[in-house]
Amino acid sequence: DTELRRLPRSALLSMDLLVAVAGTTKPGSRSRLEACKVFKRLAMVADLPGFEQLDALRTPYEPAPRELPGDEELRRFLEAVREHPRWGWATAAVVVYGCRPAEVFSLCPGEDGTGRVLTVKRKGKQPIWRTALALPQAWYSDFSLANIQRPWECGKPSVYDSSTAKKLVEQWGRWLRRNQKELQLYDLRHAWAVRSILLNLNAFLAAKCLSHSVPVHHETYHRWL
Repeated sequence: DTELRRLPRSALLSMDLLVAVAGTTKPGSRSRLEACKVFKRLAMVADLPGFEQLDALRTPYEPAPRELPGDEELRRFLEAVREHPRWGWATAAVVVYGCRPAEVFSLCPGEDGTGRVLTVKRKGKQPIWRTALALPQAWYSDFSLANIQRPWECGKPSVYDSSTAKKLVEQWGRWLRRNQKELQLYDLRHAWAVRSILLNLNAFLAAKCLSHSVPVHHETYHRWL
């Protein structure tokens, strides 16, 4: 886990250590939020008293609006990385279908412009299938999405493992930052949503393809709406 790597390997695990390391992150940042969450779980597993200190250290996180890459920029980037044997196909798939990075391991793209993908963000429930949509449809063939190459295949809900997906997404994110420092994996999904707005795709249909509600869709992408 990314947050656990912050801890010095030779140090004795204690609440003072966890609070000190969490305190090195920037207040109000996602790093502070994640560090406090992960360290609190670790403290509870290790039966360390005083984990409420991490709750006090935790600060509200409000992500700043990000500038998203346009289609021409994304196309050039995909042309450069598509042949990468581990992450090339997965990166193109998220750009074209807008699924969550953790869902791409289940994506089954189709020639008709639709695809089938597992919805994994279901609060402890088993994933279920939904329909995804290629935007634009021509990118399905332009980036050879029928030629599936991914590090893990998850073909049915019962075999989906969130810890495996999380580990792979972290590796993928580090690879992406090495190749495109300003780009994050979720930027690829958000770019699909913005593209759907620019192409006048019905908001209800777009929200369904992204597997969130219409109010969430409007709230998240109101800048472009």
